[in-house]
Amino acid sequence: MMMRRVLYRAAVRSLPKHTLRPRILGRAQHIPVLTKVPAVTEVDSRPILLDTDVVPADQEDLKAEIELPKFSPTISTINEGDFVEILRKSGQYSGIVVSQRAVSGQRQAVSVILRDGKIMDFTSDDVLFSIPGFARSKQLGEDTAFYPRAIFNYQRSIKLEKGKAFRGLNRTYEQLIARATSANDNVTVTLQDIAKVAFSTEEPTEEQLHVTFLHIADDALHYIPSRAVRFTQQWHIRSRTATEEIDGIVKSIRSRDDNYLGFLERAKRIVQYYDTNVDGLGTLSKDKMLSAKSFTDQLTGADKRFINFIADWVKAPDTQLRSLHEVYAPTILKGLGYYKDTFVDRPLAIEFLKQIGMFKPWDNMYLVQNASALDDYLWTNKAKDTNDTLHRYARAFLDEKDIGGFYMQDPCDTIRHDFGDLPVYTIDDPLAKEIDDGVSIERVPGDDATWLHVHIADPTAYIPPDHPLVNVMQQRVQTLYLPEQHLSMLPAELGELKFSLGETAHTLSNGSQYAFSFSAKLDSGGNIKEWRVRPSLVKNVKKIYYNDLDVLLKPQAPAAKASEIGFDPTVEFVHPPRKPAKSYPTTSTVPKDSEQDLLDIYQLVSKHFQFRYKHGTIGFLRPTPAVVVEDAPLEFPDIYYTNSSYASSLPSLRVNIDPFAVSPARQMVAETMIIGGRVVSHYAQEHGLLLPHRTQTWRPDVSESELALREEMMAARDPVTGMLPLKELFRYMPILPPASATTTPGLPHALMGIPNGYCKATSPLRRYMDMIVHWQLKAHLLKQSNGPFDDRIQSLIPRLEAREKRMQFWQQGSLQFWVQEMVRRLEPDRVWNCIVSSPNAPAWSELGAGMEAAKVLVLELGIKARITKLSRSLQEGEVVQARVVRNDQALGQLDLELV
Repeated sequence: MMMRRVLYRAAVRSLPKHTLRPRILGRAQHIPVLTKVPAVTEVDSRPILLDTDVVPADQEDLKAEIELPKFSPTISTINEGDFVEILRKSGQYSGIVVSQRAVSGQRQAVSVILRDGKIMDFTSDDVLFSIPGFARSKQLGEDTAFYPRAIFNYQRSIKLEKGKAFRGLNRTYEQLIARATSANDNVTVTLQDIAKVAFSTEEPTEEQLHVTFLHIADDALHYIPSRAVRFTQQWHIRSRTATEEIDGIVKSIRSRDDNYLGFLERAKRIVQYYDTNVDGLGTLSKDKMLSAKSFTDQLTGADKRFINFIADWVKAPDTQLRSLHEVYAPTILKGLGYYKDTFVDRPLAIEFLKQIGMFKPWDNMYLVQNASALDDYLWTNKAKDTNDTLHRYARAFLDEKDIGGFYMQDPCDTIRHDFGDLPVYTIDDPLAKEIDDGVSIERVPGDDATWLHVHIADPTAYIPPDHPLVNVMQQRVQTLYLPEQHLSMLPAELGELKFSLGETAHTLSNGSQYAFSFSAKLDSGGNIKEWRVRPSLVKNVKKIYYNDLDVLLKPQAPAAKASEIGFDPTVEFVHPPRKPAKSYPTTSTVPKDSEQDLLDIYQLVSKHFQFRYKHGTIGFLRPTPAVVVEDAPLEFPDIYYTNSSYASSLPSLRVNIDPFAVSPARQMVAETMIIGGRVVSHYAQEHGLLLPHRTQTWRPDVSESELALREEMMAARDPVTGMLPLKELFRYMPILPPASATTTPGLPHALMGIPNGYCKATSPLRRYMDMIVHWQLKAHLLKQSNGPFDDRIQSLIPRLEAREKRMQFWQQGSLQFWVQEMVRRLEPDRVWNCIVSSPNAPAWSELGAGMEAAKVLVLELGIKARITKLSRSLQEGEVVQARVVRNDQALGQLDLELV
């Protein structure tokens, strides 16, 4: 065993310096004890579970019996003076928090002072372990000048304690994995469970927990951090089977046995063939694809294990510390003898996996690298079971043979308001699938006020709050919108068809369909004088497309100023231009007899917008990308290699800027949804209901300079549109407060200009929190004593809000990936217009070298990038021209240089 540890250290030391990541100060040189097993053999070529929580859906016999961690009822706050262990893919850092502030999604931005006195900025998502009140317990006071010495002394003592506990720490794996039902099963334990075993105590101290954390964080062979590990403190102990298989791969590499050397030879031939015959965009001609098969068919079962070992390095999650993959996956790539002058990193590993035929040129590497977090949707037995459940209940509903737990009769039948033939206008894109809102106008004779009815699809007419589908919705939280395809919260056959408003909806015998209507009586000044919340019946539903309505409304709408927009919202890129766009009606979808209704609705909501303007609403005209994959639904990449497959053509891709800034139709719909949300919030306040209200309040006790900047921002708004010029966006961003959800009613939403309460309730087909709102409202309308979520809504809100924010990141990351895919396809010398979002500042190159860079927003694409190789200082808000010098889609990084 000692020899194995020596070999491991020697292997690490022999690697080039740029492959090593920063290590935590004071970390002991613990090397996991590896079980003696044979090297990789031909016996079994199945992929193994490595550094993620992902279990392949077709590997039932290797399935780890992991119960996914439950979130804490409340998300713990990181405070100034806490000691924290920070993890990023760039390295591990330890220090004391010197400042923190709340940001959206129940997260925090934290500044941490390190042992060397440097202060670095992180988010709470980067924190894996914390010691609350550390500075106070050490009596350090508020002078941060004493913090570095205190950190040094503490880390030295922890290092000594870790050395003393060496034997106890090393026995934890064997004792805890003994709890597994079989050799193929993982075991889920808490940090405290591990510390109890390591120190033979029932009440581990804070110091013992910290020592235990450092030990398991440095032993990625045996311990896998769970999702949200800081809150749950749960870790997965890797099964004996998976551990031994990793050890077998490592042993083959170390000994350079026949299996390893044979793989290098066969893989190198494939890579060479691919590079010789591939075109500039990563595709092969059909005859070359056929010839490639003669090379890839020679890959053995053992070869596939080496390929999957590299793939597991690529998809290791952010919470995975240094592992054997960090050492031996680069060793494999170097061993090919093909990438002699290339930096060996994960992007190179991705390129190898494309060359070997595991990934297609366009496969979304952002998703692959977040595979462990997407287990509710993709690639796992859990995702497969969830999709089967959704389909099974959809069939039960559609077949009407087995009611499947759905309501036999709508509980609100007797209290529904019938809107009769009043026109209901659903306004959306032609590609929209979930039609969950419509609007009506009802004029009151002899009154200066008008009723605006916001009609929302009503899935809770069919789904009770205790239906088995609720568990799925709570797991998924919302529909995940990706360019490849939409992953629905509800069964697609129901959410996109039967529960939607319009022609596909489930209808009653008289042609009516269920809706949930939020009505506001607005006076001529846009004020809400009365409100009503009613389950309803609607019949006369008219489908209208945004672009058609824009033609009607634009003469009435204020023209957006070019100085405000700062970008061309009509720009579009298409590649390859081989497929015509899907055909839609050439005649307008706006009926002649509906034009006055729609014009009046627009004028009514415009007055409501002016009400919000007076209360401080702020709009930023930031370009955001819209991506359409014409071949969607597109298959997601396989994350486990089984066979090689190449592409002879690329999916057709369209990228443009979201037209919201110049679309009065989209702005009108957005305003009607805000009115609906205000109505729901008012109703909840009036009747004392527990609902998840959305709030955003200005930070109190700010400096005079920040208060002056806020007043300056308010004064700079356009008096008609409420918009700020794009060039001002980045200057004001730091002072904007985060939004959050709360059960406290009547709180303001600062940037929306809502002084007295707002609640999201208009998207129940795609957002679980809105479903909760509907169930809670109906319980009150039906005169039930309690809402079905009264006892758990407080604990649900932080969890759902954090999950919603995480899903926004996945969606934004995927958009960034696909826009960069378009950049990859376009001519490399194209010049892009960029606006500087952050001026020159120190940054790191892909090789880890220090440099200077400025952050920018590419105006034609709406994505972030940075300008490197700077020859002059760039100022915030400055518009410059640049061309691409590096396009790393996997990391979502686009580097440019000035022209």
